[in-house]
Amino acid sequence: MRAGGHAITRRRSRLRSVRRRLAALALLAPSLVLLAADLARRPRQIAGFDAPHALGYLGSLLGSALIWAVILAASSRRRGLLRWVFGAIFVATFTLVLGVQGAFHQLYNTYLSMDSVLTSDSFAWAMMGTLPLGRAFVWAHLGTAIAVAAGVLAFAQKVVRPGRAARILAPILVPAVAYGAATTPVSFRAVQSTSADLIYFHGLATLGRELTGLDSISAFTRPQRHVGEPVPKVEARPARPRNVVFILQESLRADVTCSAYDPACDLPARAVNPLLPGRMPFLQMRSNAGVTAVSVAVLWSGVTPTAPRETLLTAPLLWEYARAAGYDTGYFTNQDLTSYGSRLFVQDAGIAHRTSGTELDPTMPEHTGPRDLRLADHVLARWGELREPFFVVVQLCNVHSPYLIDEDDAPYQPQAAHYDAAHGALMRNRYRNAAYASDKAVARLVAGLRATESGRRSVILFTSDHGEMFHDDPGGYYGHSWTVRDEEVHVPGWIDAPAGTVTEAEAQSLRAAREELVYHLDVAPTVLDLLGLWDAPAIAPQRGRMVGHPLTRPGRTTDAVPMTSQTWIWDAWEPNFGMMHGTKKVFAQKRDDAFHCFDLAADPGEERDLGEEGCPDLVAAARREYGGLPSEVPAGRFR
Repeated sequence: MRAGGHAITRRRSRLRSVRRRLAALALLAPSLVLLAADLARRPRQIAGFDAPHALGYLGSLLGSALIWAVILAASSRRRGLLRWVFGAIFVATFTLVLGVQGAFHQLYNTYLSMDSVLTSDSFAWAMMGTLPLGRAFVWAHLGTAIAVAAGVLAFAQKVVRPGRAARILAPILVPAVAYGAATTPVSFRAVQSTSADLIYFHGLATLGRELTGLDSISAFTRPQRHVGEPVPKVEARPARPRNVVFILQESLRADVTCSAYDPACDLPARAVNPLLPGRMPFLQMRSNAGVTAVSVAVLWSGVTPTAPRETLLTAPLLWEYARAAGYDTGYFTNQDLTSYGSRLFVQDAGIAHRTSGTELDPTMPEHTGPRDLRLADHVLARWGELREPFFVVVQLCNVHSPYLIDEDDAPYQPQAAHYDAAHGALMRNRYRNAAYASDKAVARLVAGLRATESGRRSVILFTSDHGEMFHDDPGGYYGHSWTVRDEEVHVPGWIDAPAGTVTEAEAQSLRAAREELVYHLDVAPTVLDLLGLWDAPAIAPQRGRMVGHPLTRPGRTTDAVPMTSQTWIWDAWEPNFGMMHGTKKVFAQKRDDAFHCFDLAADPGEERDLGEEGCPDLVAAARREYGGLPSEVPAGRFR
């Protein structure tokens, strides 16, 4: 009997030991699942962490383990209401973290972070990553996550036997670990050497402080989710069978590239020049804003930057029109779409082929992105996926400050890598080197697509989102979004159409626009006409909101047009408000108490301010136009 008793005791001891190990495994299971998922998604990136980032990552794993272990311990009480309350908290939270971060990473090759959610005006949508819920893979991630969460909870409640002290302490510690999750510093940009759950908690906590007024990190209106109103099925009737390729450069001034073919072109952006000698230039093209978010909203929807917020967020984008007409669609960019809410403007446009900067390189520099040459090669590698007819946008970003250059091929010297007041001229040289390098990428793209059958059937439209300033104006500004002076809004533009892709009448109209004043407001109508949709009765209501005119047809935009970097979906660093009518332009900044007026015909450098009395009608139009914008301008001028 004594031997049998010892055997039973040993067996019970072994069972208790196994149960303790299983309990430890259950408490560690959430963090182990997250670690395994992270290793599966980005093994090379994690393996490449340097020592400080590796230590930070290890520390975040320990913090993650503690957070989930405490919540699970509180959920593993044998009975009582708290068992189910904390169990529900665990399942909901873990499902969101695992599911949302998994889907977001599949979509953008990076994790949802503070950058991704800070501009959101909805905490609930931010918790969901503002993911496109119409996509099956999103529900696959969420469904898998809830199954894993429920399984882990059931396992923990079966094997974890918290003692009396644990039963008392665990519920008390849940708020403490929640606070720690919300306030722990994380590596949320580029390297992301922090566990996915802590990056998620950090982003939502930051947004929560922002929305409740406890913090003001962004304190700016940024692009919100754009959901275009449905475009009815429409028959495309282009004048000639053709594809349309829209190449959008970044920050390229009109005076650093040869929009018109010039055999002696020696401007910085000159690589494309000899490739397309027959292109049709627009030498007087103006952007309607000095900032990308506003500019692309105009380019892709055709509505004015001063349109009501609802219109800006629901007007269909060019891809949606093209898709409704049966075109294949693509959007390739090396911009970080997860920053400043940029992704939200295009995420729901139903684009069939899409690449963003973080997909090319998740550790990309925030503003300049991976190299434009890499984007060009990526587009050419995927070119065969496109089904004709197609509409494709390629958006580059290396010319954004601080300007990504090829250090081994930078002809403009001396230059500086960082801006300060003493090195303005040197930064201008760096900008020129960036334009020089980026244009080589555009040249590679153009040459590559023209070498394909579908590329030879494609009309290419080229422009830049805005220009760039280098103390050209009396205010001494550097960069963009400060004003709507010509340094920021006079941009290059051209269309290249291979033989047979446009009619003689279309070509004649395009050639006639060479010296005429045209605007980015004319780009969407031009693309729609190239797609054969401009005359479609089905889109008449949407077309009625556009004030621009197709450059492929006679007749130009002759009404006064707004130019502003302050809109219902974007706050400028220095709010500015302008109008242009013919060669007259007026604009004002937040600091001004009156409009400036310039006549570009007599004063192309905008050096002689004619004052409000020089453009009375245009000033009156500007006051009417900007009466409802959320500006911070002096009282008595705009609401």
